[in-house]
Amino acid sequence: VKKPQTWRQSVRSTREPDLQGKSFNDVALRYPEAVVASSDAFGWQDIRVVHLRHSLSQMVVQPSDSHCLMLNLGTPLHLNANFGKRNFEGEVRAGDVAIIPAGSSWACQSHSSHLSNTLLLFLRPLFVRRAVEEFDFSYKELALTPQIGFQSKHIRHIAMSLLGELNEANVVGRLYADCLAIGLAMQLIRRYSSLKDVQIGHGGM
Repeated sequence: VKKPQTWRQSVRSTREPDLQGKSFNDVALRYPEAVVASSDAFGWQDIRVVHLRHSLSQMVVQPSDSHCLMLNLGTPLHLNANFGKRNFEGEVRAGDVAIIPAGSSWACQSHSSHLSNTLLLFLRPLFVRRAVEEFDFSYKELALTPQIGFQSKHIRHIAMSLLGELNEANVVGRLYADCLAIGLAMQLIRRYSSLKDVQIGHGGM
């Protein structure tokens, strides 16, 4: 029986050549002391989840080949993202979400004495594009732009469900996590991408 690919194996098999060897940019490797839990060891294929808790006044993250969604679970953070030649910044309060597209460098700062507590969700652009192809969309290009500090009960619910599955760490959790990844991709497509105003076709029904 062929074993399913883990997130890291799948990334290596689909990554473009110019993105090879960028593991040093990974937030979990740059700040290992901040990692509370990670899905890396659990065989999740379509999504990666990293739970961070730390007392750092600033965390700087280099560009990644995956889209990143942040759910802030603690003290307010100031987030600054560089996407292409544009700069986006704003406050991410407790319960707020931020969307950081693939290829963006970003940094978050805390001016509080309390621990920063964030959940990072990573989705590969190829996976998100494939989710689009499952529906009758007419589109030329799927584009995400940074979204900093907004409320989304749907993304929050999915993120907290993933955190629960991360803590359970069982085979059923892996399957459920991959299903939740599809729901998360659809939220990005429907509400926070260049397709947000495009309607899903119903085949004449």
